[in-house]
Formats: sequence, structure tokens, C-alpha cells
Amino acid sequence: MSKSGFTLLELLVVVALTATLAGAAIPAVLTAIPAINLKTAANGFAGDLKLTRSYAIKRQETTGLFFDISDRSYKIVANGPDGLAGTPDDTMLKKVMLSNFKGGVHYGSGPARSQARETGGPFADNFSGITCQYPRLFYTKNGMNGGGMGYVYLSNRYKQICYAIGINSTAGVVVMKKTSGNIWKKL
Repeated sequence: MSKSGFTLLELLVVVALTATLAGAAIPAVLTAIPAINLKTAANGFAGDLKLTRSYAIKRQETTGLFFDISDRSYKIVANGPDGLAGTPDDTMLKKVMLSNFKGGVHYGSGPARSQARETGGPFADNFSGITCQYPRLFYTKNGMNGGGMGYVYLSNRYKQICYAIGINSTAGVVVMKKTSGNIWKKL
């Protein structure tokens, strides 16, 4: 008479191996999640910058993306009747809170040691996470850069990676770069 099945020792060995493998995998997964959340925020920001351009063309009016460092947000705004950006008669089309992304996504350079522009260069001592002349990037009614080249830098509380998103030409082309130290890679 033959009996089939597993012995208690065999089952204990399988449980021990499973626990060991799970214990090794959990830290890797926990490290990857904040990086994924940061990438999602950076992709969302780049998409919203393109959306800002689309709004400008569709509405035939200057439209901008304004940054608020204090509450970690940005908003897409269309010029109001006075035709000036950043005045009370502007129309807010969308607002995004960086705090909605897990992992402490914020404006800042994180591990970056130099700026994302082609000439590089160090960050200022009081760097806020934005290298645009004003806290906005905007497009004219024909979709061209309305004057505001520069980058917005996004990092998270873990400071492993930094994304730079901006407009680097008068044609209004959106550029996204990534670094974890010295070298910026265009995405």
C-alpha cells in the first residue's frame, strides 16, 4: 500500500523558502512605489503643460500654467477679458495638488547636482524647484511659447530621482528629463 503526499518536513521547507523570498522582495517593492508615484506626477505635469498649449490654441487666448510652491500645486489659467496673465479676471481651467501623489512629491531638485538646461550650472542656494523667470509657463493663442522658458523640478521625500519638465524653445515644445545624480537623460 503506497501513501502519497508531503511530509511535514517538506512542507516546512517550502514555507521557509517562501517566507525568505517574500522577505527579500518586499523592500524592493516598497522602494519602487515612491519612484512610480513621482514618475506619474512628472508625466501628469508634462501632460498638463501640453494641455495648456491645446487650451491656448482652442480658446484662441493666452493660457498659462501657474505654480504655487507654498501649497505644492499648479493650475492652468486662461487670460480674462483684460488680456493680462495672473490677474483676478483670469479663468482657472484646472488645478492639481502635488500632495495628491503619494510619497511626498514636491517642487525641488532632489538628488540633482546641476540644472537640466544644456549648459548645466549649479542651483541657487534658495532654489525653489523652478528655474522659469516667473512662476509660470504660458502659451500664446497660436500655441507658441509666450515667454517663460525654463524647467520645473519635481522630486519626492526620498530624493532618489528628479524630473525636470519645461519648455525650451519658442515653438513651445515640452521637454522632460530625469536624473538620479549628475547626468540628465532626455525622456
